[in-house]
Amino acid sequence: MKMSKEEVSDREIEKVSLKLSKSLFLVAGFSSFSVSLFNPFLNFYAVFIGASFTELGWLTSAKNLFLNVFQLFWGYLSDLKGKRIFLGVGYLFTGLLVLTVCWVNSSLVLIGLVTLLYFLYSMTLPSWTSLLGDYSEESTRGKVLGIVGFVSQFASVTAYLVVVTLTFNSKLSNEFLIKIPFILAGFTSLTASFFVLPLKEKRNNQIRKIAESFTGSFKVGNYRRFLYLSSFNAFSMSLVWPIFSYLTVLLTNNTVWEMALIWGAWSISNSLGQRFLGKLIDLYGRKPFLIISKFSLFVVPLGYILSNLSSSWVELFVVMLTAGVFMSLSIVSETAYILDCAEEGERASFTAMFNFLTGIFSFTGSMVGGFLTDLFKFSFTTSTSLNLVLLVSLVLRVVSGLSYKTLKEVHVPIRQQSSFSS
Repeated sequence: MKMSKEEVSDREIEKVSLKLSKSLFLVAGFSSFSVSLFNPFLNFYAVFIGASFTELGWLTSAKNLFLNVFQLFWGYLSDLKGKRIFLGVGYLFTGLLVLTVCWVNSSLVLIGLVTLLYFLYSMTLPSWTSLLGDYSEESTRGKVLGIVGFVSQFASVTAYLVVVTLTFNSKLSNEFLIKIPFILAGFTSLTASFFVLPLKEKRNNQIRKIAESFTGSFKVGNYRRFLYLSSFNAFSMSLVWPIFSYLTVLLTNNTVWEMALIWGAWSISNSLGQRFLGKLIDLYGRKPFLIISKFSLFVVPLGYILSNLSSSWVELFVVMLTAGVFMSLSIVSETAYILDCAEEGERASFTAMFNFLTGIFSFTGSMVGGFLTDLFKFSFTTSTSLNLVLLVSLVLRVVSGLSYKTLKEVHVPIRQQSSFSS
């Protein structure tokens, strides 16, 4: 059956990506400025108001679960109704709820607020990834994601530098200083919602039924394997997330500017990595960089072990500066692989399924990590208990990274395309 010229023309138009715009970069910048502050500082704030290891586990698990589990629903609605509305509404309510954190003094109330916050913020994630698909083609995807990622991470670096500047050697109380990141994050998220309005998006002509939208990704063999590997990786990573916040606060002695400096180092290397290494992912393929990045992130728990043994945050600063590069490779190659596997009308749903499964396993990992730490404390000192859980995560990260060798490449690397054409 032959298609009409009009149908062919429509197909060709759909394949052409939108032109990168100032609005896209502004949304990327302001939203990243916001999340880079409220996401880590929520855990620091929980430690500050006296949360136990188990409560830290619950808090981290609530973040992981409610950030990801509803993305199947949000992703389907995004494919059905459009991306901009969910970006705008998500950033608006995120900003309002982040500002509310400043009045919370109970760890249990904080867990409840975080649950609502991440439920509403989660509507932005599949919409944003799907929108980036509108602005990129398969052959340029790594490059485009790298550029947008650079802007996002540069905004994160700026956020941490602003916090360092405002809190360095300040005579104000720690009770007030710890709230500065939330004030900044709240207002920048509200600003991001405003810049969503002029954004352009491509129409979606391939709407599926909701059940097909949820199960469609599992019918793609390569993507199904990718989901299994990513779920195991999420568990291995999240085991120590509750511990990270506790040790960071402990090693910096509640000093806000030192906390911001550590995460600023992470963001600087992450930003530069996404800007300059994205092209390599197009050139050599997604799989090699998924293996390298996932495997190499064992250095993070190793850095925390060394810092815990030396009671100094300097080692942690150096490790986070290095690990940010590996994380940049992980983010770009992971996102590119998802977009490669999904058809244009399924991008948000494919992203949502990925986030749903990794969220479930991150939820489980954080719960197990917090529980194990408290359990080990019955037989060991707090410091030894922390190091044991960090060591378990280190080993699992190595195994998880190597398991990506079983993944099949979907995108034909530009280097191979050149050899075929010659």
